[in-house]
Amino acid sequence: MNLMNSEDAITWSIDMNNNLLYISDEYKRWLGYSYEDSFKRSNVLQEMVYAEDVHKFNDHMSRLLSGQTSSLEYRILIQSNEIRWVQNVGIPVQGMNNDIISVTGVILDITKRKVGEESLYRSEQRYKSLFIYNSDVVYELDLNGCVVEVNPAAAPILEEQISVAEGDITLKDMFESKHDELISDCFEKTLEGQSPQYSLTSRHKNGEVAHWAMKNIPIYVNRRVVGVYVNAKDVTVNRRIQKKFSESEDRFRRMKEMSPQPIISHRMGEIIAINPAGLNLLGATHSKELIGESIDNLFHANSRRENRIYERYFIDNEWNRYEQYKLRRLDGRYIEVKTTRVYDNITETTLLLIEDITERLRVERELLESEERYRRLVELSPVAIAVYRDEKITYINPAGAKMLGVEVNRNVSEKNIMDWIHEDYREYARERMEYTILNGYCLPTEYQLVRSDGNVIFVSVLSIYDTQSSSLHLMFEDITEKKQVESALIESEELNRQIFRLSPEAIVLHKDFKFISLNLAALKLFGVSNANELTGQSIFDWVHPEYIELVMKRWGGEYESDKDSAHIEQRIIQRDGKIIDVEVIASSILYRGEFVGISIFRDISDRKRVEKDRQRTEQIIRESEERYFHLQTSLDQFSHDLFAVMKVSQLEQRLLQEVQEILGVTNVRLVKVNHHEYNEHNLCEIIESELGYSLKVGVIAGRDYLLYIDEKPESLKITSIRVWLETIARYVSVLLDNFLSIENITNELKQTTSEQIAPTWLLRFMFNLSENERKHLAQDLHDSALQEQIIWYRKLDLLLLDKRITGEFQQQLKQISEGLLDVIYQIRITCNELRPPMLSRNGITSSLEGLFDFTQLRSNYSINFNATHFMHTLSESQLIGVYRIVQELLANASKHSSATEVRILLSSVGDHIALKYEDNGVGMDLTKVNFSYSRMGIYGMRERVRSMDGTIEFRPSEHNGLAISISIPAS
Repeated sequence: MNLMNSEDAITWSIDMNNNLLYISDEYKRWLGYSYEDSFKRSNVLQEMVYAEDVHKFNDHMSRLLSGQTSSLEYRILIQSNEIRWVQNVGIPVQGMNNDIISVTGVILDITKRKVGEESLYRSEQRYKSLFIYNSDVVYELDLNGCVVEVNPAAAPILEEQISVAEGDITLKDMFESKHDELISDCFEKTLEGQSPQYSLTSRHKNGEVAHWAMKNIPIYVNRRVVGVYVNAKDVTVNRRIQKKFSESEDRFRRMKEMSPQPIISHRMGEIIAINPAGLNLLGATHSKELIGESIDNLFHANSRRENRIYERYFIDNEWNRYEQYKLRRLDGRYIEVKTTRVYDNITETTLLLIEDITERLRVERELLESEERYRRLVELSPVAIAVYRDEKITYINPAGAKMLGVEVNRNVSEKNIMDWIHEDYREYARERMEYTILNGYCLPTEYQLVRSDGNVIFVSVLSIYDTQSSSLHLMFEDITEKKQVESALIESEELNRQIFRLSPEAIVLHKDFKFISLNLAALKLFGVSNANELTGQSIFDWVHPEYIELVMKRWGGEYESDKDSAHIEQRIIQRDGKIIDVEVIASSILYRGEFVGISIFRDISDRKRVEKDRQRTEQIIRESEERYFHLQTSLDQFSHDLFAVMKVSQLEQRLLQEVQEILGVTNVRLVKVNHHEYNEHNLCEIIESELGYSLKVGVIAGRDYLLYIDEKPESLKITSIRVWLETIARYVSVLLDNFLSIENITNELKQTTSEQIAPTWLLRFMFNLSENERKHLAQDLHDSALQEQIIWYRKLDLLLLDKRITGEFQQQLKQISEGLLDVIYQIRITCNELRPPMLSRNGITSSLEGLFDFTQLRSNYSINFNATHFMHTLSESQLIGVYRIVQELLANASKHSSATEVRILLSSVGDHIALKYEDNGVGMDLTKVNFSYSRMGIYGMRERVRSMDGTIEFRPSEHNGLAISISIPAS
């Protein structure tokens, strides 16, 4: 009864013909008509079924009428047009005979349940979508931390489909083991109700590392945690982007630091950063010198207000342009710069990009000056220059105006250039101009111009086409005088023809080795009376057989060559068979349109006879000259080599070597004897004995130092060689005592300072001692050997004034006199090298220039000396020290370098003197150099520099030669 009267249910009953037998009153509330009306309507149950569910309802009713029990949920449309969900449950009713007689059922209103189910379904679908379609990996864990479910997003990321059914899988199985403790801690916190966030990494099968941002979310059911959701977001790309961003920021910072363009960053006018290029530009060594300072302090006082106004305008309007200012460096010097600004709104800072244009402005000013100079050069040029464009002269310089006979300030552009060209040359001039436009230039061409005064002049015109201005640049040269000279040349040809005919020298024209024309002197030379006797004949018929090959060789290619042959001597055969000596010079000339040979003969028979006599005389003189030159070279080389000699044993060896080479002997020795045994002979006097020669070269500690020559060479019978031997012996005698003293002192010092480096004071003492000895030696040479040579020279000079001495003997005496003069000159050179004159008075620069001038006379390399930046005043010891070092450098260049160019720079660098040497020679293997006594030149230089507390450095030069840098304290 309760069900029958329920508001949410309708009971019904129908017969087998689908006729309504019963329906409850609730039907009226749903459909709006009464119980009685229901029986009047057919298919009353079907009428309220929602149209889309009618077919399901019909199937349901068919099953009931067939005797089956059926239940169906469907929608109905009630009178308020509201759709409701109902459940229709029908049961077939059997009769007495077990056949179906009716169907009874109930319709229940299940709308609330359906709405709840649909809401629950939508909710499930939403969560399912969030779980399944989430781009992040979502894990569902149970209370033991095992994975219950994972969304499909995990499969492509983890490269495998995770199957929970395979066994218990935890997060530790999916991420790197180093995170196990972190995973456990965060899981425990989640079970306590927290939602921790943390980061993990996993490794793909290909070895790549993936980064994950993890978040745990507890799952509550009835306010109790029953599981855990884990959201894993792949942040690998973000990490890479973040890393690239960090690297980009680092690159930008490094780019700013390493940028060659100066950059200053400032905020509100206060410098907050500056890159190294900016520090270098402003002359700062560290950014602390500028950071915190006002940017205005860098600008010139006249530019500060303008800079502030422009800075404010730039920030307000975001408008930028290049500005030019003067900046003040920390050293007080101002530089011209061009600036541009970059403003950062976020940090409110301004980047000031600076370009140093000081040099560019200087170049621009120089360019303007250069343009002005070239303009003035064109204006003042003696060459006529004009610019021609659009059939008008747009410019002409004063020389051109003068050539045309017009005033400089007159406007000549109103005339076409063709108006100045003579009418006979206008068409040719047009062709040349067209050629210039096509080819860019035209070689000088000759025209006639008509000046403003009507005079006609010849000019040579060089034309160049300027593509930028589409104009012709014309350069004129007045060749009127040249043309007049050419005319005069024609007139002179007739004169030359007469000169040819009447010349006293024999002149012959020939072609293909046959006579063409001869002058009168040639007829006489060949002994014929008429030119017809020789014209057409071969020249070889008149040449001595011994010289035919020489003539053919000389004229092999001479007929078409404009080169003159050298004077040669040959023999010819005269008509009567007489053979005479002739001197011939030959060339080729144009004769009647073709090249022919011209030969000029001179009879030198008499001269040949005189020549033979002269040759005999010259042979004697030549031998004397060679001997004097050889002896002079010997003295020069001997004195030069002694600069590097510091021991008596080396001096003895060098003396014996020189005597053996010059005299051509082998048995030469030096002997020490008691003084009384050889006292009767003078120093350096040659004594002849039966076995040879001897002479005293010095007295040492009471013993005579004797040079024995145990042979009798023919050379010692020659006076000049005897003088040479006495001179070199006297030179050695002066050095001997001093060198022995120096050697004794050196030996003592070597014993004392063995295994040690000599102190600088000792080096200074030794070099001062050496210079004093050189000074005494130079004085002795000057007062003894030099004076003696001068006396002999003057005696010989007086002898030459004797009128009784003539001819060949007088010439020989003159040669000897010149040889003595060379010896005197060499001794003077030696004295100057031992003690440079006027060194203290003239100073080091002038003295070195004199040394270089003298050295270049005797060497085959050029010397480039620069002392522009040398400002120091040197002490006497420094003067001689620097001078000696340069001497040794030049000696090394002459002996060993094979250089063609030597560069020497003397300058002042702070409180030091800098001396730099460089050559382009063969260089030196610095790894094999032994700074010892075995290389006295290098050793002496090094020790002399060290004596002045300086430093010396050897290295290869840029041209694979030798470079030496020396630095010496100035004080």
